[in-house]
Amino acid sequence: MGGKFENGETNTHCIEREVKEETGLMTKLSDWRKIGELHSTQFDVDVMAAIYKGEESDARSLEKEQVEWFSVNVLPKNMMSNLSWLIPICRDAIVNKEIDMFVTTYTQPRVAVVV
Repeated sequence: MGGKFENGETNTHCIEREVKEETGLMTKLSDWRKIGELHSTQFDVDVMAAIYKGEESDARSLEKEQVEWFSVNVLPKNMMSNLSWLIPICRDAIVNKEIDMFVTTYTQPRVAVVV
């Protein structure tokens, strides 16, 4: 999940607010850690992670969507493609402290047109 910064908001304040607004989950600023950055010509994204230690039933959708929890090792196939590697990296960075921080830059692929 994610969102846009409000005026004067830090990345940690932004993710704490977005998580509360979109899922109803209450987190603390100190729970969040910046794991990495994603960059392209269209966007710059801070990747933030936290471990939620409450009950699964605490999460709710504000849009009346079904909320589901998944093991990091058994993620669904119908999600954004980069989440299949971002979620395990975030888990490892938080739980195992194996990753300090990563930076990934997406470049535009070159396309050849044959007529």
